[in-house]
Amino acid sequence: MPAPARIVVMMVARLPRERATDPLAAFTRAERHHIAMALEMVTAHLHVAAQCMRDTTPVTHVLLH
Repeated sequence: MPAPARIVVMMVARLPRERATDPLAAFTRAERHHIAMALEMVTAHLHVAAQCMRDTTPVTHVLLH
């Protein structure tokens, strides 16, 4: 994975961005779980963003919580 992508995943997983260069074996099982969850979340958000970019007539909606 490119370094910028690894840094983003570390930040989403709430791990120090400096750990982005660590080998996989350096992470605990819990850390790997957090990283895997972060990857799934980033992937889902990027999928939605890609769909929006393909929309020929984009519309902005504001969702209130």
